[in-house]
Amino acid sequence: MKAKFRPGIAILLAASLLGATNVHADDLLPPPWRGQPLTTLTEWEFASAANPTPPDGTIPSVIGDGGGGGPLASIFGLVQWDPFDGDGAWIGTGTPTTLPGQIILDLPNWIDTEPLKLIQIQMTVQRYIRQNTDGTTELITPHVASIDAFDPTGPTSSMLLQVLPELIVDPLNGTFLRTELWKIQPNPDYERIVLNVPVDTLIDQLVIDTISRVPEPAAVIQVAIVVMGIAAATCLRRRV
Repeated sequence: MKAKFRPGIAILLAASLLGATNVHADDLLPPPWRGQPLTTLTEWEFASAANPTPPDGTIPSVIGDGGGGGPLASIFGLVQWDPFDGDGAWIGTGTPTTLPGQIILDLPNWIDTEPLKLIQIQMTVQRYIRQNTDGTTELITPHVASIDAFDPTGPTSSMLLQVLPELIVDPLNGTFLRTELWKIQPNPDYERIVLNVPVDTLIDQLVIDTISRVPEPAAVIQVAIVVMGIAAATCLRRRV
C-alpha cells in the first residue's frame, strides 16, 4: 500500500462538507457534483502495460447513455510502462527536444441538450523543475494538451478554466496531484482528452469526473471551500 500524504484539517473539513465518505487511491479532490444526474466517473490505475484500454481501477464507471465509445485509453509515442510503486505508471521517454508521448482518452457522454460540460481531471504525476540557459525555470509536468469535443450537430470549443493548487501524494516517490478543470461548450456527444507526458515525467493514476450541466450555486461554493482549504494547507506546509 502506498504511503499517502493526507491534507490538512481544512481539506478534510471540506471533504466532509462535500459528502466524501470514501477516498479511492489518489482521488483527493472529488468534485461536489459526483453522483448527480448527467455525470460520469472513470479511473485508470495503469496496473499493467496490457491494460491501458478500459478503466482498471476500483472506482466504478458511470457511463453515459450511448454517446461515443469508451471509456478508452490509448498510448502513443515516447512513453513506456513501468511497475513504479507497485500499481504501474506511464513514463515519458526520448529527449527534451522530442515530442512528448501521449495518453489519449475517449469518454462517453450523456445525449442531452445541456449548454455545456465540465470536466475535472485528477492526475497523479511526477514532474520536475527545469533550469533554462537564460536563468529562468520551467515546471515540466504531465498535463492536458487539448480536449477535442465531438458533436454531429455543429462545432464545439474547449477551455481550461483552472489548475488547482498541487497536493503532495507521496513524498517518498515524489508524486503530486495535478487537477485541471475544463469546460466544453456546447455539450458534445463525447470527448477526447489528450494528455502530454514529457520526458522524465510520469502519470501514475487518472480520475476523471464530468457533468453535462451547470452545477448548482451551492456546488460552486463548495468548490471554493475546497480550493481555500488546499491553499491553506499548502501555505502551512511551506512554513514548516
